[in-house]
Amino acid sequence: MCIAILNQSVKTLTKESLKNCWDNNSDGAGLLYVDQNKTLQMFKELKNFDVFYNKYKDLREEFPHSKFLLHFRIGTQGLKNDSNCHPFLVNPKLGFIHNGVISAMPFDSKHSDTFILNKMLSMLKIGSETNPVFPILMKSFAGHSNK
Repeated sequence: MCIAILNQSVKTLTKESLKNCWDNNSDGAGLLYVDQNKTLQMFKELKNFDVFYNKYKDLREEFPHSKFLLHFRIGTQGLKNDSNCHPFLVNPKLGFIHNGVISAMPFDSKHSDTFILNKMLSMLKIGSETNPVFPILMKSFAGHSNK
């Protein structure tokens, strides 16, 4: 499975920890954070751990109070490219990472299950995720083993 991390504190994760994640999940890594304008931003890197780590470290210093989502991918479906690398932006106010396999998604040799899910979620009206039915729908749709 992929590695998904919520870095909540102002503490920067160690280079050794993230290198271990990279080495064990080598199909790309990405991060999601909130900038000074309270806008979701993301960064993805497929080839070079040092590029990924240095960007993470710089962003952590620049935005010490932002929560960071980090994802290290093992590709189970779809190409190993930027489009299938997490995180995903559903809309300007909602992004996510995913750990697991969404078996309800159709198989696509080019696109990951999470890419397809994001395309579906992107069709929803902004704010739909605040509806109390949304988490129930996601849990039943994605399955209980997904995080």
